[in-house]
Amino acid sequence: MAQIFKKFLGRKRVKEDSKSFYAYARSRSKSKVNVGSLTDSSNELISEPKVKVEILNDFFAHVFTVEKETDIPLLDTFLGDKLVNFKVDTGIIKSKHIES
Repeated sequence: MAQIFKKFLGRKRVKEDSKSFYAYARSRSKSKVNVGSLTDSSNELISEPKVKVEILNDFFAHVFTVEKETDIPLLDTFLGDKLVNFKVDTGIIKSKHIES
């Protein structure tokens, strides 16, 4: 099977048929990743797949919503001085990121 797929990849570009490439790569992978148990709003441990899907769907639907352009507040006037020069210290940013 591997030789047949290698010939297939030789004729087609991976970018044109990435789905087949990743399907093959997943089939050859030794590790299988699964979603672990989740806790619901009452802190009960959930391991049933359909309920886990509903919990994740509710979470992502709540977090990733598209706001209406009419609900975004407009800045009528500019308050304060202009920001002309500023310095970014990557060391401080990295240290703050590591602390969190």
